[in-house]
Amino acid sequence: MAASGGLLTNKTVVLAKIEATYGTDSAPAVSANEVEVFGLSIKVQKEKVERKPLRASLSPLPSSKTKLLYDISFETELKNGGTAGTIGRLSPLFQSCGMKETISAGVSVTYKPDAPDKSCTIWVYKDGVVFKAKGCRGSFEIVADSGKIPMVKWTFKGIYTVPADLALCTPVYETTIGQICENVACAVSGFVGYTRNYSINLNNQIVDRASINAAVAAGGMVGVLIGSRNPTGKILLEAELTATEPMWTEFDADTLVDFTATHGASAGNIVTITGTGKTQYDAIDPTDENGVFMYSCDLQFSGTSDEISIVMT
Repeated sequence: MAASGGLLTNKTVVLAKIEATYGTDSAPAVSANEVEVFGLSIKVQKEKVERKPLRASLSPLPSSKTKLLYDISFETELKNGGTAGTIGRLSPLFQSCGMKETISAGVSVTYKPDAPDKSCTIWVYKDGVVFKAKGCRGSFEIVADSGKIPMVKWTFKGIYTVPADLALCTPVYETTIGQICENVACAVSGFVGYTRNYSINLNNQIVDRASINAAVAAGGMVGVLIGSRNPTGKILLEAELTATEPMWTEFDADTLVDFTATHGASAGNIVTITGTGKTQYDAIDPTDENGVFMYSCDLQFSGTSDEISIVMT
């Protein structure tokens, strides 16, 4: 067959939908499950099985592949869907990272770490070719930088299926966009300093699950699970006198303090991140920024399925 080629990277659409049964394709729907993504990467994780018997030739024998999984990563804007108390398109992603979703109709949607039992199916359309990853679970990092839109960096693993030809769908995205990091009122221990940026990383450990009973088509894998999490954060802010903000005292005493940041001001697209009484200074490094005395701080979040809360209103 003659080559046609000419498929374009930028013609990419991602859909994600929660699965009713782990590893069963939830068939994400156009106009309902599209997620607007940036910088997508999709790779096939595999193990190579080689046979090297002693034989009358130095040439290698054909190899086999096993333990196939998809590694998928991308970024999204940190935002809500536009209506308070109604889930947005990021819902299946948060839930598949072990975040429990609680809906207060007409008011808010809250995500907190919990038992990681949810999973999603992710379809990646690449200009006529579709990659379908089932049983996806992952982790995320929220990155907020002054003067930029806050982003969520997602990483997922899912059960491999053979890519197939499928016409690129016509996506319908949410109309809301992430709000530029201004007037965020980011605070640690109640202190609102001159903050340049912050990040929060859930640090989920994604565990591969192989089985001799798994189907050949699944590459000998039954899926992945979340084995543990270790939420951490970073914040860069201008240094203050200790009389203004006693962070060194809190660091020295391992004091549990509050963290909070609120993005946006329009109902339906407000995102508030908190670690109320769950945050510690893990490190404070004096540094310099064009002559300005700065503190680069490492944060540690701890608790009992309540160390971080993401509330969308």
